[in-house]
Amino acid sequence: MRKGKQLLAILAMISLLAVYGAAPVSNAASLANAKDTLSDSDLGVAATHTIVFTTNVALAVNDYFEVTLPAPFGNITVGAITCPASSTSSAPTTETARCTATGPIATGSKTILLTGITNPVTAGSQSINVASRQNGGALNEAIDVAVAIIDNLDVSASVSSALTFEIRPLATSTNINGANTTRTSATTSLAFGTLTVASTSIMGQELRVSTNAKNGYVVTVQQNQNLLSSGGADIDSFVDGTSTAPQAWAAPSGLLDAEWTYGHFGFTSDDGTLTAGDYFGNNLWKGFVTTTPVEVMMHTGPSDGSTQDKGMAKVGYRIEITALQETGDYSNILTYIATPTY
Repeated sequence: MRKGKQLLAILAMISLLAVYGAAPVSNAASLANAKDTLSDSDLGVAATHTIVFTTNVALAVNDYFEVTLPAPFGNITVGAITCPASSTSSAPTTETARCTATGPIATGSKTILLTGITNPVTAGSQSINVASRQNGGALNEAIDVAVAIIDNLDVSASVSSALTFEIRPLATSTNINGANTTRTSATTSLAFGTLTVASTSIMGQELRVSTNAKNGYVVTVQQNQNLLSSGGADIDSFVDGTSTAPQAWAAPSGLLDAEWTYGHFGFTSDDGTLTAGDYFGNNLWKGFVTTTPVEVMMHTGPSDGSTQDKGMAKVGYRIEITALQETGDYSNILTYIATPTY
């Protein structure tokens, strides 16, 4: 009976050999956790393929990993291939990248980089074969991974430019850069009233800027003339009609027959981040130089109109006269200019 079973087994094997030409073997195992991440999936652009997979079969010397791209991709060159440790690169064909073991390679996660590979010019899915083979070509493991080649999506949007410049009055006893105001101002005027000899008079305004300008804004102030009376007398700029960098306030010197020393008018700002830095320091003042604009407020990015040095600052104006200042009603015009930079 046993001989009959053996004979049947031999006959079955002969039948299989007749059908297949060789004894069939099970399919090779599959590589695991495989993926190909493209640096750019746009049509026709050069991209990097980061191919990651897990191998369950260790490689001996001269065994190899192999990546085969379909024909629509650009050619693979040796210089475009970065192999796992203990392997060296080659490109047997323009569509094949090979990493040949120069020493034993253990199982586990592996990465192969293919750089500068031109994507297909037609959108669609492309299948890429990743394999582990023995020296001579026998297959250990393999898997197909897919990548999608798609046209880029153009995104556009528009943001309108915005600028709000606001002048607010300040009440008496408001501190501006270390000095307190002596009168209440208005939005469009500074009415100092009747000046008292040897007594300083201070008024001011709060400036607010809101803008979405990328490079921020600058606010300057300028006068159209010195404070001038109808009779032609003037109150000169601080100090005694000379132009200086900001400095501590000093009373006019009042030299007889030197009218520019009879009284003077100056200004300050509490913005500590001007182009020149903290230009006005603490309680430092400067006079106008004819009609030249002077920076009193700035910021280098978008501003909210409420944060000190980044959208808000106070500007103070100060007058002091001696008994020699000529009688009369004095006036001039101050102009603020807010300039955003987009």
